[in-house]
Amino acid sequence: MKRIGPILCGGIIMILCGGLIMLGDMKVRPAAARAQSLNTLRQIGLALNSYHEVHGHFPAAAIRDKDGQPLLSWRVALLPFLEADDLYREFRHDEKWDSPHNSRLLNRMPGAFRSPRNGPNDPGATYYQVFTGDGAVFENPTGLTRDEIRNGKGLENTLLVVEAADAIPWTQPIGLVNASGQPLPRLGGRFYGESGLGGVYYLCALFADGSARYFTEYDEETIRALISWKRRAGNLRTAPTFSG
Repeated sequence: MKRIGPILCGGIIMILCGGLIMLGDMKVRPAAARAQSLNTLRQIGLALNSYHEVHGHFPAAAIRDKDGQPLLSWRVALLPFLEADDLYREFRHDEKWDSPHNSRLLNRMPGAFRSPRNGPNDPGATYYQVFTGDGAVFENPTGLTRDEIRNGKGLENTLLVVEAADAIPWTQPIGLVNASGQPLPRLGGRFYGESGLGGVYYLCALFADGSARYFTEYDEETIRALISWKRRAGNLRTAPTFSG
């Protein structure tokens, strides 16, 4: 009976230590996922800039047929710049993304489009998307140039790619629509462990200068201002940079 006290204390200490370790893991996972996402976005940025070097402009949001109908996503156009030339050549560029032939390539999504939020059950889905619509870089059906963006609001103040809240098939030629008077599409996500029980929100984003940064608050005014490449009157608010 005399040994119950020390044994009980030892058990309590072990439980507490285990709990602290679990809490530590919870804090590390979101930060590590954020860092991984930012690195992935930088890789996409390098591919976009390589595309620009070859073609003289960024890709359009979609590969289109002769009648202007969208067939495949800009992500397919980037494949030759992601060391995926063979996969690029396997696509039939005159067919839609969900044609019988192109559908068979959906599950071969390159790692450059895979987010830390991807699970084992969605091998062909990506969270990395672009904005179309009012003033967005990818509203242009032929693709903007760096000079156009630089002479607008500046490369460092213009969004190219963001991590959306919802995943889509990576070959599907749809974007996040930026429409005046309408709420922004759902972006980023909330992760638990870094900020108590309430969790912490962050949105990872790639800018036209190739930098990857993140938002820690869902500030629609700031995000909407960064979507448009066109210079407008008023002060520009920018997102905080990520260091790490």
